[in-house]
Amino acid sequence: MKVFDYICENNHVQEVFVYSDEEKVLCKVCGQPARRKPSGGHFKLDGADTAFPTAAMKWDKRHSKEAVEKIIAKKRG
Repeated sequence: MKVFDYICENNHVQEVFVYSDEEKVLCKVCGQPARRKPSGGHFKLDGADTAFPTAAMKWDKRHSKEAVEKIIAKKRG
């Protein structure tokens, strides 16, 4: 069983579980025939696993440290 996005003539969008790619689906809202809508590709958000630091996390840590050092230097000087 697969899940696909379907859209009808009245632009109602719905997710539907189907057994085959060619199954005919009717809109649950208006009853019109719905066609399969292309869905977005798969992606992975970099940094979703905090066990491994990302380049952005390393940059942020380095620049935060530099900002603190500048503030301390201004207070001293």
